[in-house]
Formats: sequence, structure tokens, C-alpha cells
Amino acid sequence: MEKKAVGRSVFISACKKSSVGVLREQSEQYPIFPSYKEDKMADNYDGMAVGVFELDNLVACFVALDAASKAANVKIQSVERNRLKSGACVKMRGSVSDVNAAMEVALETAKPLGKIVSHTVIASPTADTETALKMTINK
Repeated sequence: MEKKAVGRSVFISACKKSSVGVLREQSEQYPIFPSYKEDKMADNYDGMAVGVFELDNLVACFVALDAASKAANVKIQSVERNRLKSGACVKMRGSVSDVNAAMEVALETAKPLGKIVSHTVIASPTADTETALKMTINK
């Protein structure tokens, strides 16, 4: 098997054994790590509102995050695992109206799946708040 790196995804070109025992080349490529939409990950946050929510359940976090990013034009800044429990904190960025809409959808989606620990929307973060938002928990 030969592995080739293509962009951010890794593909395998494989040969398969046919039913009669003869090797034939498999022309299809199978993605091992499908690439994600990089445009959904925010990289320049200046002037954007921030929405932060924390749930006690990581699965609920991902479900809520998925619903929020589909409901409004928000970009994901980070998803940070809680070191002591199985929960996580999600930071998303966008216009104030988009972040408010995404937050509302995220919280409604999360209610039946887990406990909402905390949530907030900051319309215009200060420079110090921006610095704090960039900090992450490192194990």
C-alpha cells in the first residue's frame, strides 16, 4: 500500500485481490482523514462578537456546536475540554446578531443532552478580553 499526502488529507492508493486471486489496481482513493472546512475556523477575530458556552458533556457540546454553526454565520474559535470532567467550552465568533442566534440554537439543542454550565455573549471584547480568550488549558 502506498500512502500519498494530498493537501491536508492523506489518501491510500491500494491494490486489491480479486476473487480469482489476481491483483488488480484499485483506481479509487480512500480518504483516511477527511479535510475539514477551514473557513469555519476563525483566525482573525478583531472586531467580532464572541459567544462562549460550557456544557458538562462533550458530545452535547459537539451537537450544539454543529447546530449553532449551521444556524448562523459564526466561526469557531476553539473547543476546549474541561480538565476535571467530561465537559467542554466552545468559543464562536461573528456579528452580534449571528452570535446571539447561534447561541440560542446551541443552548436549545444542548438542553436535552446535558447540563448547561454557563454561557455568555460579549458584543465588543476589549483588548484584554481578547488576550484572555486566546488562552487555552494545556495539560
